[in-house]
Amino acid sequence: MPRLCGGNRGGETGGPLKSELSPALPFAAALGQLGRIEEAKEALEKAITTAPAWNISRCRPWVRPEDHAHMLEGLRKAGWEG
Repeated sequence: MPRLCGGNRGGETGGPLKSELSPALPFAAALGQLGRIEEAKEALEKAITTAPAWNISRCRPWVRPEDHAHMLEGLRKAGWEG
């Protein structure tokens, strides 16, 4: 299963700051929280295909822990097994 959040910071690779977090990921989590499981599964699959190198340990520090937990709960409802 893919890791969740990712990207690189310019200093780590010498390149520009960029994120690998797919916009489909929070969408999948939201659909999961709404109980729209089939749609959530489709969005999660799209997110995995778009950016398979997510890493939960790389989630940004400005994300509140309760918001992160809520997103993870929605992703688990969508079928994520992390």
